[in-house]
Amino acid sequence: MVVPEQVIANLAASLDAVVLAVQTETAIERTSSENVPVSGKEIRKELNEAASALRMKATSVGLLWADPSNKPKLQEASSLLSEYEQTVARICNLCLRVLSGAGKSLRASILGFAKALVEASTRLLGVLEDGSMHGQLTTLTGVVWEACDAAKTLPTDNKAAINRRLTQAAKSVKDAVREANEMKDSWKPSGVGEDDEGDEPDFQAGSDDEDLDFEAEALSAEETAVAEAAVQLASRLLDALKALLKVWLSAELPDGDVAGVGRREEVLQQSLGSSAAAENLVAALYAPQDPDEVERAAADILTHWKAARERAEGEECAKAAEGLESLLGATDVLKASVATLRGSKAD
Repeated sequence: MVVPEQVIANLAASLDAVVLAVQTETAIERTSSENVPVSGKEIRKELNEAASALRMKATSVGLLWADPSNKPKLQEASSLLSEYEQTVARICNLCLRVLSGAGKSLRASILGFAKALVEASTRLLGVLEDGSMHGQLTTLTGVVWEACDAAKTLPTDNKAAINRRLTQAAKSVKDAVREANEMKDSWKPSGVGEDDEGDEPDFQAGSDDEDLDFEAEALSAEETAVAEAAVQLASRLLDALKALLKVWLSAELPDGDVAGVGRREEVLQQSLGSSAAAENLVAALYAPQDPDEVERAAADILTHWKAARERAEGEECAKAAEGLESLLGATDVLKASVATLRGSKAD
């Protein structure tokens, strides 16, 4: 008879195989039962089918154990648990096949998916024999559903995995630009629109900052100029990331091209570094601003983007160079604003 504890142990073993493959960069060859190479698209189809099957198995588990006063028949329960285990094992096996020729980004995506799926399944199966925990069955079944649904958007080749991470970096910069604009527009510069009684600057209606449990300081005129210049720098970075992504979307990246995948991963890592630096830049714009902190963040953006350009080739190198030229111009404007701010603080 198959029991939940046994299934949980076997699921952990299946996940361990994926973890080991990621750590040692080994995997099952991407071939069919006839030893014919298969594409990432074909593996994605199999993954979606297996994930859909597991979703239904999870639903069946939730229904079969829904009533703690009416335990399921041993044969029925054992059969369902065995099928559940086999389906998870199949998914993990497919993950191993995706890892064949996978670069850093694809390995991270596959490992994250497999971990979430096994952990969700472990939590669901772990409450089956505990009558006091049956109230969580519906919630835990839903967690398994979410993990299964992630298969629909899981990248199954290096190109998709790398492009997704670059897209996420661009979105982070876009969010940072939005935050900076909202911050800049939420407070009037000190001395503007204030009466002799020293009223606090007005928050814009509906601003999220109204819910903060502290009073944010207004930006001075010099700090506002720094914020505006910083927004321009972050916006130029966003444009550069978009241009690079456009090139990558149209460029081929065969999974067997180890050198090509590795080089693009290096460009990606530096692009991610620029994105993180842009977020730090925006965080440094809140009053009172530290000129040194603003300058460091801006310098980090340039350092990472220069490194990205050095590792880029062909059209992506040309786009990276254009982006660098634009970033340098925006940085010069920001430096001038920071110098003015530093002078005002010295007075």
